[in-house]
Formats: sequence, structure tokens, C-alpha cells
Amino acid sequence: MQKKRPCSECRRWFLPDARVGDRQRTCGAAACQRARHERSDRAWRARNPDYDRDRRWRERLAAAKADARRAPPGACVRAAAPEAGVPWEMVQDEIGVEGRVILAGVVGVLGRHVQDEMRRQAIEIVGEFGGHGRDPPQAEMEVPV
Repeated sequence: MQKKRPCSECRRWFLPDARVGDRQRTCGAAACQRARHERSDRAWRARNPDYDRDRRWRERLAAAKADARRAPPGACVRAAAPEAGVPWEMVQDEIGVEGRVILAGVVGVLGRHVQDEMRRQAIEIVGEFGGHGRDPPQAEMEVPV
């Protein structure tokens, strides 16, 4: 004999399917099952952030190769903030499209690391100097005689 239990999404009581038993967390509503599945997917991706890194690199390489074929020779490659100062047309001429994509990824990681380090140091500096009091008001200052 199974007991009713509350749905983890809508909180309504439901009778679990006998084939699933204690493992069933949501009622039979499609919206509740979809929400539970999405939450489970997010949790899995949080535990395994590097799972599809290889696929993402391959997609970036394919996109860069397609852009290189479409762009006229000598066309300037637009880059995001950390990579903006890099002469990408020279890089691509020297090391090819694959090297450019890999170098752009490395520059992006280094740029994010530098930004994170600057934020961390700014917090330390504010914490270090934030506790010091201000100078006393003029009226309370001692006047040298």
C-alpha cells in the first residue's frame, strides 16, 4: 500500500506510480515533470561544468573557419573587450584560424582572471582603509600655541 506524497514542484498531493515507488518526486502533470527535469539538468551542469568544453571549442573553430572563408582577405576581426588590442589579422596569418581561436580563448581566460584579481584586491584595499576614522572636525582640533 503506497502513501500519497506532495509534488516537489506544485506541492499538491499525488499517489506515486507503483512502478516508480519512492523515487517519484513529482505528480503526473507535464509542467511539474518538465520543471523537475530542468532543475535536475541545471544541477548536473553545475556539478560537471567542463563536460562539453570540447564541443564548444569545436563549434568556435568551425564558426571561425566559416567566417574566415566568408570575409575578404585582410578583413578585421572584431573582438570583445579583453581581446580588442590584439592584431588578429596578423595572428591568423601566422598561426591560422585554429590558432587564432585558441589564442582568443586563452586571452579571454587571462582577461577574466585579471579582472577577478583586481576586484579581489579592491575589496581588500577598501576593507583595509575603510576602518580608519576621519579627521576630527576643526572645532575639536587642538590649536598650537
